Amino acid sequence: MSTRKIIVWGASLVLLVAGSAGAQGKGNGAAGKPAPCTDPSLEITIVPIAGSALAGDSKGSVYTNGVDGVFNAVIHLCPSNPTYDATLGVNGSQRSIGFTFPQAIAGSIIAGPSPAWANGVQFMAKPFMNIRNILWGRMHGQATFTTRMGFGFLRGPGDKSDSNLRFMAPLADPPPDPYVPLDVNLPSDTATVTVQDIPGSCHTGGSGLDSWIVTIDPAFVGTLHKAGTGKNPDLHSGQYTMSFQLLIKAKTCLPF
Repeated sequence: MSTRKIIVWGASLVLLVAGSAGAQGKGNGAAGKPAPCTDPSLEITIVPIAGSALAGDSKGSVYTNGVDGVFNAVIHLCPSNPTYDATLGVNGSQRSIGFTFPQAIAGSIIAGPSPAWANGVQFMAKPFMNIRNILWGRMHGQATFTTRMGFGFLRGPGDKSDSNLRFMAPLADPPPDPYVPLDVNLPSDTATVTVQDIPGSCHTGGSGLDSWIVTIDPAFVGTLHKAGTGKNPDLHSGQYTMSFQLLIKAKTCLPF
């Protein structure tokens, strides 16, 4: 992730930072320095459910870290940034993600013109996706839990600036974010993200790898903000019913 992406996305979500003994690099024998750490790679599939607001591109619906320029499709376990977040970057890659925005829900706050592409017609974009602390359930003994997620650097047709689409319900299992836009859940606070954690058999001698199913149910909404620049704040661009499901698979066995 470039410095720009770290700064902008951190300001958008400010994700939980927590340590992981299992993610610590072991000494390499050179004056006690830790061995280089690589965050575990992921394969992320947009599941073709009925009415999905997301879709794949001409190369399909599977996005794999390091393939076709896809980057940061990883779980962040390394000591430099141990957030346990699952991320996916396609901006600058050969891949895109299809988005379908309906009209904004009734009572939406729209500071400025409504996005012209919020009209039910699919468009292709190259965002950066972040799912917060996807390992929370595993670390707390819960197979199913709720979390928060968002898409940054989302640019619709004709746009000259980026937008942020956030699903940041006020109540979720990981602790509250230190930074949440004050209007992110207005007028509706139904932004629940559900995660089903499916540990692989690799932890007990088998070959199956870890996976997760991430779901936004049809009744829930995401909040769109036009990204601010400099001292200019993000501008509320309405709330939208955005149902979709993701299947996330680890490419290697996780340390826990």
